[in-house]
Amino acid sequence: MAHSPTAPAVFEHESALAPVTALSFIRASAAQTLLLAGEGPFLTVYEHGEYGSTASTAARILLRQRIFRSQAVHGIAVQETGHSYPPRVLLWGGYCVRVIEILLHSYNGRTGLTPCLEIVSLGQELDAADWILDASFSLPPCDAPEDSHVSAVLVTAHNSLHLLSLSSDRLQGDLQRQLLGAISSNSRSILYSAHVIWDSDSSILIAAGTVFGEILVWSCHLDELHVSTTKSKTLVHCVLTGHEGSIFGVQISPLLDLGRHRPQRLLASCSDDRTVRIWDISELDTEPHADTSTDTGFSANGILPQSSTRSQNLIAVGWGHSSRVWGVRFLGHHAQQTDVLSFGEDATCRQWSLKHESETTPSTARVKQSLNLTRTHNLHSGKHIWSTAILTEDTCLSVTTGGADGKIASVSLPLCADGTIINQQFEREWRLEDIETFIRPRKSDRAASGDDATRAPPDQLHTYNADSQANINGACSDKLPKSKPTRNATKLGHDSFKDYAFVSPTEFLTSTTQGRVFLCSIDPPRGSTGRGAHNLLMDNSTCPVRWKMLVDLDLLKSYPVISSDPASGTAFLSGPCGVVYLYDHRSGELESLFRIDGKISGLFSTSSSFPRALVTCAGSRKAYLGVFKTGWQRSRRTGFGKLPDESLASLELPEAFVVTSAGFSDAQDLLLLGSRSGALAAYGASGGADNCDVGLVPLACLRRVHGFDAVTAITPLPGYSGSATNKLRGYILTAGRNGTYAIHQASKGSSGNQGLAITTVHISTLPLGPMVEGAYLDPLTGGLILYGFRSKNFIAWNESKECEIVNVECGGAHRNWSFSPSPTGSGGGIFVWTKSSRLHVHTQLGDSHRVVKRGSHGREIKASAISPPLRLSERVTRQLFATGSEDTVIRIFELEQSESDSSAMFESLCTFKKHATGIQHLQWTECGRYLISSGGMEELFVWKVRWIPGFGVSSYCEGICPVGTNSPDLRIVSFATTSIGSPPKADEQTPDVTEFVITMVYSDSTIKAYRYSSQNKTFQLVLTGKYSTCCLTHIFQQRINNEIYILTAGTDGYLVLWRAPHQVPPTGGGKTPERTGNTGNIKPTNWHWRSRAHQSSVKSMIVIQTTTESLLAITGGDDNAIVLTHIKFNDESGISSSVTRIPKAHASAITALAKIPNTHPRQILFTSSSNDQRLKLWSVLLRKEGFDVMEEGSVGTAVADVSGIVVGGRGGAVKIVVSGVGMEAWRVSGRAMERAGDGVAA
Repeated sequence: MAHSPTAPAVFEHESALAPVTALSFIRASAAQTLLLAGEGPFLTVYEHGEYGSTASTAARILLRQRIFRSQAVHGIAVQETGHSYPPRVLLWGGYCVRVIEILLHSYNGRTGLTPCLEIVSLGQELDAADWILDASFSLPPCDAPEDSHVSAVLVTAHNSLHLLSLSSDRLQGDLQRQLLGAISSNSRSILYSAHVIWDSDSSILIAAGTVFGEILVWSCHLDELHVSTTKSKTLVHCVLTGHEGSIFGVQISPLLDLGRHRPQRLLASCSDDRTVRIWDISELDTEPHADTSTDTGFSANGILPQSSTRSQNLIAVGWGHSSRVWGVRFLGHHAQQTDVLSFGEDATCRQWSLKHESETTPSTARVKQSLNLTRTHNLHSGKHIWSTAILTEDTCLSVTTGGADGKIASVSLPLCADGTIINQQFEREWRLEDIETFIRPRKSDRAASGDDATRAPPDQLHTYNADSQANINGACSDKLPKSKPTRNATKLGHDSFKDYAFVSPTEFLTSTTQGRVFLCSIDPPRGSTGRGAHNLLMDNSTCPVRWKMLVDLDLLKSYPVISSDPASGTAFLSGPCGVVYLYDHRSGELESLFRIDGKISGLFSTSSSFPRALVTCAGSRKAYLGVFKTGWQRSRRTGFGKLPDESLASLELPEAFVVTSAGFSDAQDLLLLGSRSGALAAYGASGGADNCDVGLVPLACLRRVHGFDAVTAITPLPGYSGSATNKLRGYILTAGRNGTYAIHQASKGSSGNQGLAITTVHISTLPLGPMVEGAYLDPLTGGLILYGFRSKNFIAWNESKECEIVNVECGGAHRNWSFSPSPTGSGGGIFVWTKSSRLHVHTQLGDSHRVVKRGSHGREIKASAISPPLRLSERVTRQLFATGSEDTVIRIFELEQSESDSSAMFESLCTFKKHATGIQHLQWTECGRYLISSGGMEELFVWKVRWIPGFGVSSYCEGICPVGTNSPDLRIVSFATTSIGSPPKADEQTPDVTEFVITMVYSDSTIKAYRYSSQNKTFQLVLTGKYSTCCLTHIFQQRINNEIYILTAGTDGYLVLWRAPHQVPPTGGGKTPERTGNTGNIKPTNWHWRSRAHQSSVKSMIVIQTTTESLLAITGGDDNAIVLTHIKFNDESGISSSVTRIPKAHASAITALAKIPNTHPRQILFTSSSNDQRLKLWSVLLRKEGFDVMEEGSVGTAVADVSGIVVGGRGGAVKIVVSGVGMEAWRVSGRAMERAGDGVAA
């Protein structure tokens, strides 16, 4: 029996990650701008400062406060009151509305002290009796007292205008607020969107988007600014038609001076039809229409009266979103251009430009305009951007977006002097003719400029002299013709750009098909690479470009290839004839290295302490490694000498191995090669810089690292010497064209290269697309950056912080290109590529956007699980919890976090994706080393989780359960695991070999059990059975009397007990018994006992072993009840049970249950949550005959559609994480635990 609690709530709120449904900027003082964010029922205040050097630099949280009891904040309106009074903020969500003031007590902009904020509530939460769509503060008239006029207006879903009055006596602190009443328009269509503005002190203009694709433009005139609503007048001006779906967003522009005869007013709208439309509402009718009452959106005959509709007001249509568009905003206005922003379900924010043509027609004629998509911002994951906020500053426009993933991102758009937004990022292009003209201008131009330093003819710009030319010809002088510094202009038409390679962060080489090599130098403006630089757009005046032609050789014709190492300032060049050249950018000299017999098909420069060139030939299984090893530092100052013959080594490639990438690990003396078919080969080198002897055959070859796709990048990670063993371990990162990157552990024995083993320890799928082309470590933060192509865009992605830092539309991956990241780690870089036979250069200093708050899953979370405390390394002990979502992604978080930043709990430590459908269930094994996940299409994966020094938590899919049928609709809804023998402890670091039984239930009422071996990575079927036709939703298995019992629950409301036919020894030792049966002869198992618990589906279940021969099953169902079923096992009398029911435990289906640890042996604490968004704490007192149940506390949660609860903590502190549409963390107060203990004592 449940007893009502008499004490207050016992949950202490810690942090939350909820969809960001409202954003707004507010100027708290002349020196401070704040960002207000609605996150569930909470209002969070962030400090809005200058952009940092990286997109991963999150803003500081200044204040978080609950605004509504349970309703999420949907909108924020700000009233700037000047310096006399603090700014007022109007917040609404659903039916609720509230007004607050934000007080800034102290702020010192020079010293950088954090401002001290306080929120003062002006009254209580009010109920508007209808769904609120928009609100706006009034314009206070000069002759009216502040406490007597209408303070704000609200537009509701039934096209009504509610007046809000605020009276305040600041001396007495008596604050009162009231809704004065509602004013309805003639048309009462159901609305999906609305926008309201004050046209004057007493006139209100409203644009309302209906469910049926119409836009109603109407106004309300208030004769008196007092409590009366009977004297107000409403007028429907027009009904705009043209959209083919429901109107999800509208916005009215201010009156615009576009240089015409009269001011103009525009209206922007977006719809379910995925279009953005711009309307001209400058001329509004002042006479009421005929009957325009359209309660259903249409008139009686299904068509609106012709006199009331205005499709001719449409002036522009934009199409670009891939799904529904939720909102549209005006960004800025100019005589020639209006900028518009739209956001929607596809989680993109798109920028549009409305070009205003010159008016050459009479003022009565319609002016033709065009709406062009200028830029797309991919700032969020999953689906839905719900909110935006725009801040106009002196030199830039800040656009901030909030999404369903809980992330807040901000983009800075630079402004021209006249206020026009620069819509295009800096990009320049050249033809070969342009470069030739740049290098060889007319004599009259050179004489007029008096400066030939940067525009001299090619023969004066060749950086090699007669001696260096002799060195080039030295290796094969009879084959190398003399340099030809100039070419006939007629040959330019047959020449084209071929390859690119950077020799420094801002300088690159480009080769042409006619054997010419040019050097391009880009000079960034001074001081632009510091922490304050952000997406700096450069032109010729701030970022000059210089061109030089380095060499013109016939031996480079047809197929010139360049590979470089920007860190050492060297580049290797080769052509089809087999000669390899080395270019040293510091000395500006070119040297011939060696010649290979055969047609060179690949040339790779491995980054190390001295130049290394790997050469492959077409149709050959050999590769050649050339090393300039002795005196490299000296030769960089004095010039090159001829390389000794022994510096060229021959390598035997594995079978079917076409080299696509190469890397060198100085720490382990390993040469690493990647192949076109996804393989990784390692060769051993000994002696360091003074000895380049390389083994002829690979020491190890790992196949299918990236499936059947090419390995595009190899980056050694820092190695370390393990103290427990005498092995040198190193980690290698690879990226591939299957859209993944992987980390491999290379272990060498103490005898050197003998016994080299390469093991994959981490694989992750990237959101940037299938074409991952490169990776590097950020020099400033050490974060992992990967880059590649997504559709037609080049993308650079910060995997450590999960944010995009570069996005360039280049046409796609099938072209020659090169990328140089910023050397200071400030984000951005230089990207050069070929498009339409032209060379394009994109320069960006700083990240493409700033992350104000990091997000998580882009869809609702369906499963969660918590691990035991894990000793991940000698110095790292953590408790992790995992979440799985409908976006098919699994994320791992840390339960404990810094007390100074509670939001850090929801910054994922690891993200991995392999499932093809949404995640159904997650569970850690007893040792905490393995995480098991299940989903649709009978997918069940076993993940090995470990810690990598310098990287963090990693995961690798070690086992895949075999599929029994070909049904795509069959889901593994839940499963349970039991270790076999002695499982390794969670704090052990020795290699483990373990086995466990995984018993799973399917959506077709099937039950199966597999025995999994971590040593062989194999599954063996040991049990199969079928219950009925209902879907089994939960499973639990437990050893009782050396037998395994399985308890299941399903959609029929029954608890069903199964006895497993196989035996498993108890944990802690014992010889593993023989398996019963085999994979080819498994007898179906029938259920042993069942008892009805709920009227319909069992939505949640936890099982607790109360004694060695009894279980307590706690279930929550669709009937809103919690049922406690006590099951007793007796050898003589069999199985008996008793049931205790708590009806109406919640107001809706109970979807999550979790046990809370406590120290009282006769008491059980558990928590429950439901679709009613309530979190409750329950205590169960065990007695000899039955037990008592008491509700200890209840609190509202910001998480909608709760799917799971995880409970953990150390040192007596109990922490609860609720997951669903977002996540929220609570701490069970010590008072609750003490009160529960008092109940036991009583």
